[in-house]
Amino acid sequence: MKNEKPDTNVQQGCRMGRAERRVSRMIRNEAENEVKLTGRIVSGARRAAQFTQLDWVEAQCSAKLGFRPYPGTLNIELLPESLLTFLMIQANSGMELTPPDSSFCAATVIPVSLGYLSGALVIPAEEVRIHGQNVVEVVAPVCVREVLGLKDGDEITLVVQARAAAWRHFFPFIRAVIFDLDGTLIDTKEIFFLVIETAFERLRLPAVSRPTLVEAAAEGGFDWDRILPEAFAGRKEEVVHRIQAAIEEISPPLFLERNCLIEGAEEILRTLSAANLALGVVTSTKARHMSLKLGPIKKAGVEKLFQAVVTADDAERQKPAPDPLLECARRLGTAPGQCLYVGDMRMDIRAGKSAGMRTIGVLTGFDTRATLEAEEPDMILNSVAGLKEKFGLVDYQ
Repeated sequence: MKNEKPDTNVQQGCRMGRAERRVSRMIRNEAENEVKLTGRIVSGARRAAQFTQLDWVEAQCSAKLGFRPYPGTLNIELLPESLLTFLMIQANSGMELTPPDSSFCAATVIPVSLGYLSGALVIPAEEVRIHGQNVVEVVAPVCVREVLGLKDGDEITLVVQARAAAWRHFFPFIRAVIFDLDGTLIDTKEIFFLVIETAFERLRLPAVSRPTLVEAAAEGGFDWDRILPEAFAGRKEEVVHRIQAAIEEISPPLFLERNCLIEGAEEILRTLSAANLALGVVTSTKARHMSLKLGPIKKAGVEKLFQAVVTADDAERQKPAPDPLLECARRLGTAPGQCLYVGDMRMDIRAGKSAGMRTIGVLTGFDTRATLEAEEPDMILNSVAGLKEKFGLVDYQ
């Protein structure tokens, strides 16, 4: 849609008092239900067909909505009782269609359904808007008027998934998603245990329980005092050096054989990237070991989706200090308050909160739900795959 001086807009004001609070509560509390918008079909200005046929609009609609739009839009004049609901959803939801240069204007799309048809509200930038706030435009893969047999004056109801609106209510300003690596994106939990257990067995050291190993790694770094018997106190430095040397030898073949992505990780990374969210990784792994860790990410072809990768060598202090997360936000060019950090351990949640970020714990790593709940993250999910539903995103394909 080229920049042009818009026709005279009909601006309608709304009083945001009790009604706003009612709609806000509905969006927050009914995330498993549906938000409905009802209006009547009206004729449009017949300018949308050119916009919907632009190459970049077609490509981004295909990536973010799952369809290429039929030329033009369906115009709906909302009933008064649906207008406030729409304004609240518009303020807290949507995916941006980003133009290739400044000669075009951006637009926002919000997935909806019209009966059995999939579609999306398309909200043009304010400077090119030609309708009042009570008129919305809908794109779909087909001519909705013809398929549903609609004419001007007919009443129609759009259904917006409330869970998408609910997410944007709680996370309205998220522009970047930063991930922990081990136990969050890659399934290395069993590898970690096998490496330590094999090293101890090789060096004929007393076996250590897996819960103790988790606790030794829980606060960042590794607490060798927790796993080495007091008998080694006088030569702890020497024993730790021998263990680390064994780990260096044991790790490569195990990682090459067993390292893999957490189920659903590839899809959510592609989906988030397609939704124009910046992606980053913060890990306590040293840079020299990253090739072993990133193997499955490279194999899946998603390594280039990350605009920033921060390792243990890139910040003075490690998690749970906020330093590496703040460094990642700096590299992404995003304010910490606009970042979401996702991790599997208590130190991840502590680091994210210390950095001023929103936080999500996942249950694919070392810490239990109870342990994560004690840190009070914004949300706990079974895995990163759950982000797709919470963001209200469509498949990237």
